[in-house]
Amino acid sequence: MTRAPSSALSVLGLVVVLAGCGPSTETIKVSGTPASPATDGSVTVDPRPEFGNGTLKIELKFVTPPERLSPSARVFVVWAKHGTSAENLGTLDYNATDRDARFESSVVSGPFVLLVTAETNGRASVPSSFELLSKTLRGSGE
Repeated sequence: MTRAPSSALSVLGLVVVLAGCGPSTETIKVSGTPASPATDGSVTVDPRPEFGNGTLKIELKFVTPPERLSPSARVFVVWAKHGTSAENLGTLDYNATDRDARFESSVVSGPFVLLVTAETNGRASVPSSFELLSKTLRGSGE
C-alpha cells in the first residue's frame, strides 16, 4: 500500500480550503410577479472581487410583453436596488417573437434587490410599479 506524504496532503488540503474562501458564483431560478406569472428563468451573479463588482446575467422565457404590464410601456428596465435608491442598469434585450429576454451588465458588490420593470423608455430614473421580476440577491463579494 502506497501512502501519500503528509506534506502533500497538507498542501492539497490548503488548496481546497483556499478555493472555497473567495466569493462564489450565485445562480438562482426566478419566476415572474403576479403581473407575469408564466415568466421564469435564471439570474447569475459572477463575482469579480479584484474590481469590487460582479457580472449580472439574466435569462428569461415566457415574458409578458411590456405593454401588457402597462399600456404606455415599451421596454423593460433592469434595476439594482440598494436600500431606498435604485440604479438603472439598462434595458432587457426582449425578443417579442420568442417572448424571451436576456441581459448582462456589471453590478456593484454586495446584496441588492434585482428589479425588472416595464417603462415607457430606457432612461427612467426611478422604477415604475409595473414589475416583471423582483428578487433579493446576495450579490458578489458576500
